[in-house]
Amino acid sequence: MQEFAERYMGISVNGGKILGEVFCYQKDSLGVPRYKISQESVDAEWKRYQSALDLTKVQLLEYKKNIEEKLGENEAEVFEIQLALLEDDYLSKALYKELQTTLYNVEFCLKNVIEACMQQFKGHAMLHVRESCLDFNDVTSRILKNLLSISPAAPLKVNLQGKIIVADNLEPSDVVDLADKGIAAIVLADACLNSHAIIVARGLNIPIVAGVEAVHLKVASNDVLLV
Repeated sequence: MQEFAERYMGISVNGGKILGEVFCYQKDSLGVPRYKISQESVDAEWKRYQSALDLTKVQLLEYKKNIEEKLGENEAEVFEIQLALLEDDYLSKALYKELQTTLYNVEFCLKNVIEACMQQFKGHAMLHVRESCLDFNDVTSRILKNLLSISPAAPLKVNLQGKIIVADNLEPSDVVDLADKGIAAIVLADACLNSHAIIVARGLNIPIVAGVEAVHLKVASNDVLLV
């Protein structure tokens, strides 16, 4: 009988007993270029942002349709919330000001605006604020990837069939992409049980354990876990 050297405590959000190999999921840091632009180029840079924004809306609508077909409208509401974030003009106003003030390329300006906004959310005790933070990060990262012409699924070009995903936290679109790869279970360090990612995972009937402190730092890919 196989013995397991370590035990980790967490909260079972969606039941199941899964034995499998770990895949430690970490998002690749985006290599965002920085270069000066002329005042005359501001409009062209802004049009690039608008195109990336439009593409992001299309992608989120596809996620929403996918989840609606599989699970129904309630679970798909997660992506309705993210689409609403795109309609809020706060991000666009802050970005346009950054673009005009600094005269850097729009990718670099967007990165700065995202980091400034995330800093305001950081460490907030209220769960709904933390959840808004994850949604904001998911949406804005997608816009940034579209500006950089990076496929949203690019970091997932590995065989994840039957793998147990271990991560600090996940975003709703991550869960949808991972589910399409045939993952067996999810283990998260984050303990937000009402997170949108967990709601989607539960709807997709993926066994999930949350609140396993620093688990993403304690295990490695190809380790074996019993969830």
